[in-house]
Amino acid sequence: MMSGRRWGGVAWIAAATTAHAQPATPDAELVARGEELARSGEFSRAIVAFKQADKLHASAANACRIGLAYTRRELWSQAELFFARCKDRATAADPPPPWLAAAETALTAKLAEIDAAPIDVRVDAPGALISISSFPPDEQFAPRAIHLSPGNYMIVARAPDREPAKVAVAVEARTAQIVTLVLPHPPPPPPPPPTRDQKIGRVLLWTAAGAAVVGVAAHGLAAYEHSQLDDARTANDPVAWDHHAGDFETARAIAIGGYTIAVAAAITGAILHSHGPENSPVLTGTADAHGASVGLEWRR
Repeated sequence: MMSGRRWGGVAWIAAATTAHAQPATPDAELVARGEELARSGEFSRAIVAFKQADKLHASAANACRIGLAYTRRELWSQAELFFARCKDRATAADPPPPWLAAAETALTAKLAEIDAAPIDVRVDAPGALISISSFPPDEQFAPRAIHLSPGNYMIVARAPDREPAKVAVAVEARTAQIVTLVLPHPPPPPPPPPTRDQKIGRVLLWTAAGAAVVGVAAHGLAAYEHSQLDDARTANDPVAWDHHAGDFETARAIAIGGYTIAVAAAITGAILHSHGPENSPVLTGTADAHGASVGLEWRR
């Protein structure tokens, strides 16, 4: 088996030759820049350049370049992730580099050396993406098994239309684990604030209740005054009759008015509170000592 440094150097030469054969597009220029940085040993900067190229043109080759740079930084878990992404993307038009098999073989040996453990991350929501606390934020991946070196990690899962979930994981040497994250559905949205008409409807409903109380009280007073009028008629007492007649008429008018306002306000308030459209029907009412009237109108 070639040493990690030797197969890495061969890979960079092969990748650079392929990149220089392509037209000078922005992503090809970034790839060339990354290759130059890698040959100079600046692997962190090379990874940045390769990621920028991959944003412009996602390809199997770019994923493999990022994975190879991570092997040179000895970040084996991230190298595994990008080599797997390289293989997943590979097509006849975008084949993986010829050095990938050797790189994966060397990576497997390195993972064994550091006592890495396979952590199988599972999520109950479709379209979920996983992030790990030791990885940069832009290195999310679909649920899968990944080897992690012994230590403590925070694993976070996110998915469309779900709340994120996270779990702390303690990785022990070569001890496989299955980590399942359950992403809750988001709570229902709060109800919308009441409209202007609905606020008016509430006021009218309270007005209807108050008017009804006034109507009932006046109705009771009118009934008492009516009984006093009956007594005055029986006793043929015109003075008593005149004394109670005015009070009776006033109490009766107030009772009729209270009931009319209560009915009109209750119906209009109920309509506005339930629906709230601007063109809701509006009930109006009038009352005097001789009777009452209720009107129904639409305003546009």
